Amino acid sequence: MRELTQNEIKENELELLRRFRRVCEEHGLLFYLSGGTLLGAVRHQGFIPWDDDIDVCMPRPDYDRLRVLCRRESLFPPHIRLVCFEDGTFDMPFMKLCDTRIYVSTDEYLDSSFPYLWIDIQPYDGLPEDGEEVRAIYDRIAKIRRIMMAGVSRREHGTTAFRRFIKPLVFRPYVRAVGLDRLSEKIYRIASAIPYDTASYCGAVAWGLYGPGERLKKEEFEMPAEVLFEGESYPAFSCWDAYLRGLYGDSYMQLPPPEKRKCHEMHAVRTDSEQAGAET
Repeated sequence: MRELTQNEIKENELELLRRFRRVCEEHGLLFYLSGGTLLGAVRHQGFIPWDDDIDVCMPRPDYDRLRVLCRRESLFPPHIRLVCFEDGTFDMPFMKLCDTRIYVSTDEYLDSSFPYLWIDIQPYDGLPEDGEEVRAIYDRIAKIRRIMMAGVSRREHGTTAFRRFIKPLVFRPYVRAVGLDRLSEKIYRIASAIPYDTASYCGAVAWGLYGPGERLKKEEFEMPAEVLFEGESYPAFSCWDAYLRGLYGDSYMQLPPPEKRKCHEMHAVRTDSEQAGAET
């Protein structure tokens, strides 16, 4: 076993992304780069230099099809696993594609229930046309998400002295008692309340990290474009400019100040076994 460098971590994540793209292309599944990965593609033509993860998204129908396909057949090599809340293999309300040969820990969070190198796959669900209703949906999910994160993050990563004090006294016992899976179930019910197929708008509701700025017109979301990411072409939605402005503001092409250039502070150790983690 040996610890990987940041460049090695990124190369292994890229291999997960390539395998994911291949499966999606073979089965006619729609996916896009999203979040910081899409920002990196547009601004840097690759990873944001101080970032170390990959985010993609899928319309909920394609997301569900991928889950079903993975149950029916072996889409990936044995050391690569797709885990998700809906199948009971992950306790957060989205998917991860993981390389089980590579064990990961971060300075911010306590031990994970599935501690392997990953890429995140977010479902896109339907959203209402009324802006206030959209805001209410994201606010409800944000409250649950903050409780979940306070329950699993390390005490020293609280944003205020008060939050650092009450984390181990209140949030952590509460999350352990209720369970991340039950909190994720609440998020899932809110996120999937408006069917994707009948909605005019959509967004990454299930995690909702960026709030109402994520909402997109579905017809524009479903129209693909291409962006470069680490020398290869990947799909992005045609409205990527409006999306990035909604997430990061009109100045998204400008670099943030050094104090805001944060990453997961990831530590990754690779085993020699192709079968590592395959039976967990």
